[in-house]
Amino acid sequence: MKPILYKSGDILKRRKALITKHVGIYLGDGFVFHNTPDRGEHVSTIDVFANGQEIEVKPIPNKNRPVVLRAVKIGLYKPKKYNLFLNNCEQTVSKITTGQSSSPQLYIAVLLTAITLYAMAKARRS
Repeated sequence: MKPILYKSGDILKRRKALITKHVGIYLGDGFVFHNTPDRGEHVSTIDVFANGQEIEVKPIPNKNRPVVLRAVKIGLYKPKKYNLFLNNCEQTVSKITTGQSSSPQLYIAVLLTAITLYAMAKARRS
């Protein structure tokens, strides 16, 4: 196993499917806070989070680390269930790191689905 080069509070990403990524927050000592469909918001080992995939790291500013780690600790008192549209892994991490829930991957998927459905409906009319 490679040495861990992350700092507590860093955002970790790994490939989940062909174009999507799974995200979490590194807590230190080999543990990650993340949100999955089967367990909701929870802590697991970095190996479980990685799921055999390479991990990308997005370091956060050192001044933000205590705030992010405190927010994770608070979130663990009442972890939320996973919801693809309302509480997915990206939304969990963005809510903790920025205070605002967002999911660019979900937005792109919905947009591409809408464009595809529109094109299919238009093609049917022709």
